[in-house]
Amino acid sequence: MARHGQQSTEFELIRRHFNRRQVLKSAAVGAGVAVAPMFGRLPGASAQGVTLKVLVPQGALADGLIKMAPKFTEETGNTIEVAAFPYESLQEKTVTLTQVQSPEFDMFFADDPWMPNIRPATSAVPLDAEYGYERDPDIFEVSYDVFSWPPPYGPVPESVREQNLEPHLYGLPVVGNVILFAIRQDVLEENGLEIPETWDDALAIAEAVYDPDAPFYGWTAREAGGNVDSIPILWSLGGDLLDEEFNVILDNEAGLRTFNMVNDLAKFGPEGMVTYQTNDFAADFLAGRAMMGLTWPGDTLVAMEDPEQSESAGKLHYMNSPAGEPGGKGASVLGNWGLVLNAASENRDASYEFMTWLTSKENSIEYARNGGIPFRRSDLENPELVEQFPWYPAQAEASAAPPKWRPRTVAGGEILELYGQGIQRMVGGEQTPEEALTQAADEMRQFMETVID
Repeated sequence: MARHGQQSTEFELIRRHFNRRQVLKSAAVGAGVAVAPMFGRLPGASAQGVTLKVLVPQGALADGLIKMAPKFTEETGNTIEVAAFPYESLQEKTVTLTQVQSPEFDMFFADDPWMPNIRPATSAVPLDAEYGYERDPDIFEVSYDVFSWPPPYGPVPESVREQNLEPHLYGLPVVGNVILFAIRQDVLEENGLEIPETWDDALAIAEAVYDPDAPFYGWTAREAGGNVDSIPILWSLGGDLLDEEFNVILDNEAGLRTFNMVNDLAKFGPEGMVTYQTNDFAADFLAGRAMMGLTWPGDTLVAMEDPEQSESAGKLHYMNSPAGEPGGKGASVLGNWGLVLNAASENRDASYEFMTWLTSKENSIEYARNGGIPFRRSDLENPELVEQFPWYPAQAEASAAPPKWRPRTVAGGEILELYGQGIQRMVGGEQTPEEALTQAADEMRQFMETVID
């Protein structure tokens, strides 16, 4: 995530425009499918024959949307035009769009930590107030809560509390991402070991199966660039970054226990793990040399379960994070994306129609088949999808727990980055766990003195 004041390298905009001629060529995609019901009632009939422009992240999220576009055009006569950017460029583009209240895009994908940055009370349409949208019980409550502003619970900056804003729903979930824990079931069975209930159990397993000569690693993780995949460990052990008043509380007993745990797990990981990125993490599982790790479903799991390229395919057990104590509950990190209706859009009604169409039960399952990450219970429990994507039951469990979201502040990215850099210094051997924890917390406190939103 880019720091405030920094500009990411601008990447070439990818536009994919679906017109009526392309739809006719793809008519088979939507053949025999009825128009999906709406949630809420439009104030007037949406226009037909309009082009709706959507700002999205590059990759699978854009691809899934693009594959659905011809069907929507066939059913409504409206065209979907997609503009896809790399993550950091997308964030900058989205924040700028909302700050200047530009009508360039009718809708935009927002990663859930961006909600404070886009200031939805002035830049987005409140879907509950304007359209009477009602929450669907098939969609996890937390996936609605995280796209509500102000958030219904959890700490928010004093500047937000002082505004006394009425909470509203500003985005519909389109990606149900949560961090999951993956572990080799077959290796557990071969060694007479049980699924870990706690992080102490996981550490004991990592040590028991570690064989640097094979090699076979008891643990692997992404650590490059101040990665924060270890946050579930912090939360499971009872720690946190901030309290309800936005005071830094990282450097307490739970925080030190977390840094010690991450450091101990790293002892049974590969050399050079401090520089590991997503591809490196996945490579250990693809080669069958990793026992366990924390990962996002959208990053690696499809490849890890592909028998043509993965030695771990069909051998992994997925679950929410292990707990901090026996009988406790593990924690996960929410990583949802939402589709937000731009308040400056000149095509509000048609855009809302598309949003409810895409997220409806009838179309969400097709969106999942086309590469989307499900956000509905019914899709995550669908036997056909579970057979193809065996981590879906664990994803449903973690989403229902519920997972926690990242700090609701415009500076959330910087706060997480300082935490991740502390972890990286420790794993790289530059500092002891206590030294890394103390520096990370001190830097967070110093930074928070400048944060008002």
